Amino acid sequence: MKKMPPRLLFFFNIVISGVVGLNSYQHLLSSSCDDIVQALFVTTEGTAFVAGYTATPSLRSDGFVTAMNVASGQLLWSRNVSGGGQDYFYSTSALADKSVLLSGSSNSNRGANNGFFSASLTGFTPTGDLQWSQLYYSNGQGTGDALFNAAIGTSDLQVVAVGDFESSRRSGRDVWVVKVTHTGGIIWAKAYGGDGSQAGHEVPEVPDGYLVLSHSVKPAVDATTRSAEAILLKVAKNSGRLLQRVFFGGIHPGGMCYSLRKVSEAHGGGFAFACNAVSPTTKDSAALLVRLDNDLNVLWSNAYSMPSGFTYAYGLHETGTGMLIGYGAQQGVGGQGYRGLFFAVSASNGQLDSARSYGQHNEHIVEGVPLLDGVLMAAPSTGLSPEVSGGSTLLIRTDGTGIAGVGCHSDLQELITEPISLDVSSPPVIAYSPQIRSS
Repeated sequence: MKKMPPRLLFFFNIVISGVVGLNSYQHLLSSSCDDIVQALFVTTEGTAFVAGYTATPSLRSDGFVTAMNVASGQLLWSRNVSGGGQDYFYSTSALADKSVLLSGSSNSNRGANNGFFSASLTGFTPTGDLQWSQLYYSNGQGTGDALFNAAIGTSDLQVVAVGDFESSRRSGRDVWVVKVTHTGGIIWAKAYGGDGSQAGHEVPEVPDGYLVLSHSVKPAVDATTRSAEAILLKVAKNSGRLLQRVFFGGIHPGGMCYSLRKVSEAHGGGFAFACNAVSPTTKDSAALLVRLDNDLNVLWSNAYSMPSGFTYAYGLHETGTGMLIGYGAQQGVGGQGYRGLFFAVSASNGQLDSARSYGQHNEHIVEGVPLLDGVLMAAPSTGLSPEVSGGSTLLIRTDGTGIAGVGCHSDLQELITEPISLDVSSPPVIAYSPQIRSS
């Protein structure tokens, strides 16, 4: 792995108009219609970091990160990150020193990685000043684009990032886990491959290592044979050595797994993850939640779907009341666009408690964070109006006290939200652990 020098970054202050109540749109992050949110993180002090990318003229994309006060909706600071090419942020979190960590991909340094996208990590101070930025790519094992989907601060005050890159050893992508110092210097980097094309999405820390959520999509021989599996990899903290690997069969052909969360001991411990599956009843895409014990055995698996159309799961969190909150999207009536999806289930057995849709102009809720008095959710809104060529970022706070979303839909005065019914089924998800191969 070769460490790249910092990119040249340019910053643009972004204007916010007055905060309005829930159910109203307004400009929040920029004066354009092209903010696409990808990540949301809320600190214990009540600061929300929103990250994603903003399309600009000439097919260029800038990464953006915005800090705001959750209680008041006040914008604290906002930065665009531009290296002159295409820059994307896919995750954001806070480190122990309260600095902001972002992961993503960039092709701005076209001399790196033979012109392909490189994975990126960027750090900001709590007040929005750039601390460091590095690009990473596989030296010798990769032949194409590399990216980081997630990164966290670790208990030893370092950083671990997970993503994937195009493998030169076989056809497809390999999961990639990289541990770096708190300023981006390489400590170790490991690739984990196998059958099919694999992607890494989450990397929570556990007492004896880091647990990586990935999925593998195997090529189709014909229209009925393409298959996908969720994979959990446990790797050693000091070296990245593979300690455990568990496959979960029964996932939607071509489906992806995006979110892995630890479940508190007060609610039984273990883990839960979210994927996309096939509903046994409708045969359309369904939101799949799987609950595991501490040894990664399946406790329950439920698929949640609309009576017709597609349903997707992108995010997952646990509440203090023993509920799991899923976030995603459900297809509109007659297949017209999507609305953001929020659904709550029991952590103990997966029983559906409630579900709501949010939006009107093609929204997908990509992330949400439970608050003491509600939930804060983030959704890109790509729009159905002819006047909207790009997308916007929508923030939704469910208690209705005053954080709303954004922009560019002059014909849309209200954010529509309503309760919906979801079909619940229990497709078998089978866990198995093949012999670990060296990687």
